[in-house]
Amino acid sequence: MRTSASPWNGTLIHYEEYRSGEQLNKGRTTKSIEGIDVKLIQKALLAGFVASASLLTGCASVNMAPAALDAELKTFAAPPADMSAVYIYRDSTIGAALKKDVRIDGRTIGETGYMTYFYQQLPPGEHILATESEFGDNSIVLDAKAGQNHFVQQYIRFGAFVAGAGLRVVPENEGKRGVQSTKLAQSAE
Repeated sequence: MRTSASPWNGTLIHYEEYRSGEQLNKGRTTKSIEGIDVKLIQKALLAGFVASASLLTGCASVNMAPAALDAELKTFAAPPADMSAVYIYRDSTIGAALKKDVRIDGRTIGETGYMTYFYQQLPPGEHILATESEFGDNSIVLDAKAGQNHFVQQYIRFGAFVAGAGLRVVPENEGKRGVQSTKLAQSAE
C-alpha cells in the first residue's frame, strides 16, 4: 500500500484513502471532493442562506390608517344589507421587507406591508382580487355576498428571482384572527 503526504496537514495517509476523498484533518475525518473540503462548502452555503433570509425579514413601511378606524373595523360589524365587505390581510413574517400591490377589479387599493390589512365595501357579486407577483399578477375571484364580511389572506412565497405573492379566501374565524394580528393600512383612495 502506498502512502502520501496530505496537502492539508502533512499527515501520512494511505494512497487509497487520499484518492477516495477521506482526509485526516486535525484528528477527524472529513470528506473532500477533488481536494475541496465539503464542510467548508456547507458552512459557506449556510452563511449565504442566513444572509438571504435576513434580507427578506426586514420590515416594509406603508402608510397606516388612523388607529380609531382600525379598532372600529376590528369589531367586524356586518356591512349594509345591500353591500358586502372584504378584509385583505397579510400576517406572515416571510418577505416582511416587501410591499405588494393589491387590486380589486383592476383598481389598486394600496400596498400591503408587514402585518397590515385593507378593508373595502363592494357591491355583491363576483370581483377579481389581484396581487403582484414575480412574473405578473396572481388573482382570485371572490363571490361577495350581500350583508357579509369576507376574508382574504395575502401570502408571500419565494420565487426564482424575487418573492411573489398570492391570495386565498379563508374561513371567517381564521380571517378574524389574521386581521386582529395586523393593522389597517391606508387605502390608495
